[in-house]
Amino acid sequence: MHSLAPTRPRRRANFRRPATLAAAFCFMLAAAASVRAYDDDTHYWLTYYLAREAGYTRLQAAQVASAAFSVDYESRTNPVLPTRTFHPQGVRARLHALVSKKGEKNCRRDARKMKLPAAEEQAEVEKCVEKLVLDAEQPLWERALASGNPGVYLHYFEDKYAHRGFESRIGHAAAGHAPDFLSTDPRKAEEMALATVARLRLFLEEYWKDHWKNNAPPPPPDEARIKRVVKRFVEADGVNSLFASLVKRPNSFLGAEIVEGELAGERLPPIWLYRLDGDGEPRHDAGTHRACYLSRTSGLRKMIQRTERLAWRLLPFDTPDPNPEATTRAAVMCREKAGVL
Repeated sequence: MHSLAPTRPRRRANFRRPATLAAAFCFMLAAAASVRAYDDDTHYWLTYYLAREAGYTRLQAAQVASAAFSVDYESRTNPVLPTRTFHPQGVRARLHALVSKKGEKNCRRDARKMKLPAAEEQAEVEKCVEKLVLDAEQPLWERALASGNPGVYLHYFEDKYAHRGFESRIGHAAAGHAPDFLSTDPRKAEEMALATVARLRLFLEEYWKDHWKNNAPPPPPDEARIKRVVKRFVEADGVNSLFASLVKRPNSFLGAEIVEGELAGERLPPIWLYRLDGDGEPRHDAGTHRACYLSRTSGLRKMIQRTERLAWRLLPFDTPDPNPEATTRAAVMCREKAGVL
């Protein structure tokens, strides 16, 4: 007959269980927090700079960069948490260049059927996965031309470099935030930037092809300058260890400072949030931004806040640009009032 009294090993197991559960919970949090890549410094500030290099106006660059940025923050398209109608694995495959678990499984199954040596079999798997990523990219490009804004496409295109070697089940949880940093692989970051500006230029040529019939095209992007800017991003917010990547994310403010300096003190526009559906299509024809302004009522100076809107479809080249200095100054005062700065 077995004794009902708990033994010491049993008590130790019970003692360790909370720690085990805590460790599992922390891993799930890391998995959730470590799926997006690159981060805001890339998807907004570097994308904005590359759009300006490609010949976009300040407003057009803000539209493109805001759309790319919104993918990580709209509830239907962010790669982290599921909703009632959208599962992150599907979103990651469609919009974040992470092959689904099913897609990778099919690639491995087909490679095994070839009965190749292990190294060659793995090469076949990687080739198959790369094809799946490229196949998912083309529909986004076509939708970008139809909708008039390449931002969502560019988010996928940039993530294609950061997510190389990962799949959608847990993203890059095991690597922490390391893939979010351009400094994790400077050569890959440079390759991504040059390829992105080439796609921006191609979109400009195809979408505005009637405009160029009567107007001279902008000068070609300065490749040497782009490489220098990427190097500054790498040096400004580098990470050189797994531990560091677990406890920090890229500093978006540093990216803004770099871009503002490179564009000869150009006042940078605010970030606009576009509402997207699960396929990355705009749910409304404009994005929004909460802007702060100074107002005088009965001789008193106070802060007021209102919602501004910016169209999704790229604005024509001759669209008047509001005073960027006043807009930026008001946004800074708003952050100071809120205690952000």
